[in-house]
Amino acid sequence: LSGYLSLFHGDKPTYTILKTKEDELQDILNTIKLCVEKGYQYHEIAIGCRVKDSVKEVKTYLHKNKIPYQDNSVQHTKSSDGIMLSTFHNLKGLEFKVVILSEINNTFWRSNYYK
Repeated sequence: LSGYLSLFHGDKPTYTILKTKEDELQDILNTIKLCVEKGYQYHEIAIGCRVKDSVKEVKTYLHKNKIPYQDNSVQHTKSSDGIMLSTFHNLKGLEFKVVILSEINNTFWRSNYYK
């Protein structure tokens, strides 16, 4: 069971309500930086979006801020050390220590487990 992540243990998810997409993207970046400061590796973090267009927006923002990522819709391997970008549908069955969800019901919030 080495490396197994329990689905039943860990901190409760939290969320942040934000007013704009830019606020959400900045909050995602701040969350990533905080996670890295706490010792998490990029490949232990996933960002899930409702639709592919939202994945593209997050990808562009991470690229501009020099944060490594991999796109689950393009690459189907976990060989990269980057943050996994994916639609909600493609995240099913995968495990990460930190999961950030984007654009839930057209509102901007994040879910994290790093406290």
